[in-house]
Amino acid sequence: MRTALSNILGEYVEASDLTHGDTADFQVVCPCCRESVFKVARPEGRRRGATFFSHRKSTAETEECERRVASLSRAYVAQVNEAARGQTLEAFLRVLPAAISLDRVFYAGRDPDKVHRQMQGDAGWRFLTGMLVTLVQQPIHKDPEGRLEQTVLRCFRSLDERADEFHSAYARSFQSRLAKGIYRYLQGPEARPVLERAIRHVLWGRYVYIGQAMADGTLTEADKGVRDVLATITLRDDASRLRRFGKLMWAPDPGSLAAGHHPVSVMKAFTDAVEVDLVFLLLRLPYRRMAENLAQGRKPLDSLEPCKIGLFGLRSSAEDGARNVEAQSMPARPRPPVKEQTGHLLSLHVAPAIRRFG
Repeated sequence: MRTALSNILGEYVEASDLTHGDTADFQVVCPCCRESVFKVARPEGRRRGATFFSHRKSTAETEECERRVASLSRAYVAQVNEAARGQTLEAFLRVLPAAISLDRVFYAGRDPDKVHRQMQGDAGWRFLTGMLVTLVQQPIHKDPEGRLEQTVLRCFRSLDERADEFHSAYARSFQSRLAKGIYRYLQGPEARPVLERAIRHVLWGRYVYIGQAMADGTLTEADKGVRDVLATITLRDDASRLRRFGKLMWAPDPGSLAAGHHPVSVMKAFTDAVEVDLVFLLLRLPYRRMAENLAQGRKPLDSLEPCKIGLFGLRSSAEDGARNVEAQSMPARPRPPVKEQTGHLLSLHVAPAIRRFG
């Protein structure tokens, strides 16, 4: 038979779309008797290498199963799959804020909720977060769907395909489908609180990454524009921040100039980077293991450990002996800049060393 059922997804799957490993990872079974199946290739007439599912344990009912499965209409299969995908997406959206916090390498052992509360209490962070939320929910691009597709492909090229979430084309397609569905949900007005948390999450990752690069003296040309935008959190009021953003809207991005690309503004490069960070974050969530929990009647995030590799490739010290990423504490009030025109205000906030929260 060409069609089988994934126990953990509740969806029909085609033999031609799966690898041998997918049948175990997605718990593929016969839709009739629920016996596990495996993928085989055998000739069919003049066709060579046609792929089918075969029962692991053939019984007297095997032929009847194959006959009944062959009678399934495409419309019925599509209807079942659409309903199952909607239910899975809905279940994942309910736990999205907690799922995002699984990617916690750059929190360095701190409570992510505490970090987010401190960011919410800081006027500079609120201003920057609000600006980025608006850009995500009100895209100015001519083809938002095409841009999202291109961003997903770009992120996949950067992901470690040895991870079990990305071991096959079907697994990557499954990750991509859910990530894009969640991203589209985040663009709706009802999703603003969740989107704000996701934006704060990627901003904090950028902040820690840039802070460590400054402390180590490893800041690259591509990082300098990000540093200058993040420096706006140190300004006294929204009027000062708007003036600063106005300058950065026209200032050429050092990274694009160094790479020899068509020059873009610092703000354009920064907002593009945050958009990629957000999609990258959504692509890395452990959807298959979350779906497996759901299929077994557990909560989606039960027994799932935090990711060991965070945004920007930061690793936990527990994994490979690397030093912990130490995050800079935020003052209760933004510090006034000494010289606004220098473009290096982040150094006032991140200092040469990255400090702990008190």
